[in-house]
Amino acid sequence: MRKNTHILLAGLLMAGCSSTAPVMDITKWSDFSSTYPTGSVSWHAPDSVTQTRFVQHAKHVGGLAGFNKKSFEGLWWKGYDVNSWGNPAFIIQISLWPYTQPHTDKPSLESFRQDQAKLWSDTSHVMDEVVLGGHRWLRISADYDNEGNACRRVQFKMPLNGECYLNVMAEYDNEARRDQKWLESRMAVMSNVVESIRLTAGSSGGSSGVIRPRN
Repeated sequence: MRKNTHILLAGLLMAGCSSTAPVMDITKWSDFSSTYPTGSVSWHAPDSVTQTRFVQHAKHVGGLAGFNKKSFEGLWWKGYDVNSWGNPAFIIQISLWPYTQPHTDKPSLESFRQDQAKLWSDTSHVMDEVVLGGHRWLRISADYDNEGNACRRVQFKMPLNGECYLNVMAEYDNEARRDQKWLESRMAVMSNVVESIRLTAGSSGGSSGVIRPRN
């Protein structure tokens, strides 16, 4: 009976995902960009086949002086594959995060990795370094079984300056990722988004309100 229940749930999930899946043809992806006080970030990402309300985009973020260990500045957030419960099974988020310790200048990736290792010391995770889009990233993967948000979370992190780092995160719903083809296709989408990241240093030329992800 348990096996049949899992099959039924998976069927409902995939039925809900079909019309809200990401557009897989990269040539049809959209260009996005956001500015912050010392530069800008641009990227290429897909819309959903059928649009959903799970999307946020901050074209400009304000001053980062208010950063603390519990806050971040959200640049872009998009949820895909909305399941039968109305929640996205695949999420991508691009954001700016403060360091756990202040830096006078942009830290090296090695120094940044040491800081992150301390931060993640009490959490089961896998940490490695990858090169995508000509940038060196620190990649951290961890599984979560939170009620209502059971997922695998993969984060690509890169120091931007002495104040903050760029964090590109994907969440893969535990129920949905049992389908290996689905998981591989969504991981490919995430990889292509990360590869498309471009950074430009310089003044942002102003700012507006800051958004945070919400349903």
